[in-house]
Formats: sequence, structure tokens, C-alpha cells
Amino acid sequence: MEAINFDNRQNIDLTGWSILALQDHKPQQTKAGFNSLAEGASIRDILDFCRACGTNYAENTRESLRKLSIKYLVDAGIVIRNHDDPGRPTNSAKTNYILNQEFLKILVTKGKEKTKLINAWKKKYSADTETDNWRRDKSLRVTFDEFHYQIHPSPHNYLSKIAVEKFLPAIEEQFEILYFSDTDDKSLHIADSLKDFLGAGFDVHKHMPDLVAYGTKSKTLFFIESIASAGEINDLRKKELDELFPVQTGTKRRYISVFMDRKVFRKFSETISNGTEAWIVNKVPHIISFRPLNT
Repeated sequence: MEAINFDNRQNIDLTGWSILALQDHKPQQTKAGFNSLAEGASIRDILDFCRACGTNYAENTRESLRKLSIKYLVDAGIVIRNHDDPGRPTNSAKTNYILNQEFLKILVTKGKEKTKLINAWKKKYSADTETDNWRRDKSLRVTFDEFHYQIHPSPHNYLSKIAVEKFLPAIEEQFEILYFSDTDDKSLHIADSLKDFLGAGFDVHKHMPDLVAYGTKSKTLFFIESIASAGEINDLRKKELDELFPVQTGTKRRYISVFMDRKVFRKFSETISNGTEAWIVNKVPHIISFRPLNT
């Protein structure tokens, strides 16, 4: 892994076990619907392999496996996500992973030929090549609570960053980020306390907003969607959020669509639901509330 310039911070036991799991050709029906792990394994399949081999990984290691190992292996080109359907949403139950066959060839080759393959790999996949895909760019930094994340500098992510670092501190004295999604990682940050607000048996990836926060003093839940091209909180989206997060006595709720400027906001102003807000970043950041007149 060091020889191909894989990030040493993610070169951990979970990463090694993931690679071992994805080489397993033993016949078995995987939860991803394939006949062996090597043909297509889910996060659950990989964790089951690790535990069957005698590791002491707990059940809740799945998110650590996803966030600390798999997403970096995918980003480095070592692992391919959804080879059978590249357009499949990341949060699909059918999401699966396989080893890149070029990487597998490096693993099984010895001697001078191995060195040639490694050099060819670095030339093709190294993060400093001109052909590097934009998803390798993690130059945008977002900070909240005690957490610091490097994320893609996409317009969508930038809006989420502004919501967390500028808007929320301006209107809430104390708050906790319960959920924060990156453009390419819908489970970038999931607080343990998120489960306290969700309905029973809910899959954390299904229909989640881009950002969920909780004002600890005002006892307010914030549901925030970053709107770069679509996804404003309209009547249907508001209904979906209420189904995901059942109303709790004593907890207020705010539904927010975040826009870069008024030009983008105007595209969605007719469909934004009553009882929600629009946060607009440029030029002077401001908030627009959509509230029915109480008579």
C-alpha cells in the first residue's frame, strides 16, 4: 500500500482486512447478491468476513469500515463501487465493492514485473497526475464541534459548509451537528444522538437531508438542504422529513433550503413549502421565512 502511495493515515487494519475480504473467491451468496465476495461484497459482507476470521470488530464497526477504509480505497481506485451498475445510488441496498483488477494483479505478481506494475499504477492513479478526477480534490475544509473534515469543493458542499459555520452560529448559541453528508459520502458524519430523533428501524441513508442539527438550548431540530441545482424543501419533501423524524413533544423544527444567491432562489421560490425558510448566502447573507398568516 505504501509502494502505490496510498494515504498512510488510512493504511489501517480495517483497510487490510477489506482487501483480504475482496479477494475471497469461496462460494457463498453475498448480501449484495453475488456468488462470492470477490464478485461483489457489501459493507456487511466485508465485516462478516472479518469477524469470521477471528477479529473482535463490533457490530457498529460498519460505519467505521465505510468511513475510514472503504471510501478511501474507492477514492484511490483500489476498490470499485457498483461495477455492475455505476449509476446506482450509494445508499442502495445493492451497493457492492470489488477489487480493481489492476491492483489485484500487483498483489499476485512478484519480482521486477511487480515494480513495473506499481510504477504504472502510480502514473495512472496518483493524486498529483493531470488526469486526476475532481473527486480526489478534498481542499474544502468544514469544521464543527470538535470535528474537522476535508471535503470536495463542490457548490453543494460549499453551501453546507456555510450553513454550519456561518448561519447556525448566528442564530443558535449552542448546537450539535447530528448528520452531515458530503457530495460523495452520504455518511460522512453521523452523531450517536441522531438515533434519538429518528423513527424506529430507519435506514440512516434513506431520504436524509444534507444536514441535520439540533439546538441544545432552544430544543430545535434543523433540517437543511443545500440547493445547487435541485432539492428544495417543497410540500412533499417536508412530508418525507416529518415521516423520518416523528414530531417530539417539546422539540421545535425548522426546515431550511440554502441557496447561493437570489437568482438560484427564484427558480424554486414557487415550490418552497409554507412553514420553511430560505437561507441565501450572497451578497449579504439573509433569511426568508415562508409563514402562513395566522388569522
